[in-house]
Amino acid sequence: MSFMRFHHEQLPSAIERYQKETQRVFSVLDGVLAKQEWLVGGKCTIADIAFVNWNYRALDFSVKEVCDAEKEYPHFYAYVQISERFFSFNSADVEVLLCAGGIRSSWRE
Repeated sequence: MSFMRFHHEQLPSAIERYQKETQRVFSVLDGVLAKQEWLVGGKCTIADIAFVNWNYRALDFSVKEVCDAEKEYPHFYAYVQISERFFSFNSADVEVLLCAGGIRSSWRE
């Protein structure tokens, strides 16, 4: 994503390719999240935590102008909205919660 914003030269073909790939990933995640609450294992895992930043940046910056993620990928979009609130704490808190097993089993509760 950084090349879209900070590269000295705009490369339309590279930007379009990245946007299409981002939408493909959204589609895959939307399909998974249509069937389950979390990405793997039926509970919150490091996979969910790892995607939080990417999800936010991809929705806010990469594809905002080329798709309506809320309509096109509703399960993914809902997951992102909830996970942004769910994971709104600093990295030290994440380590403590993971070590203590303190993460809730469902964000839909």
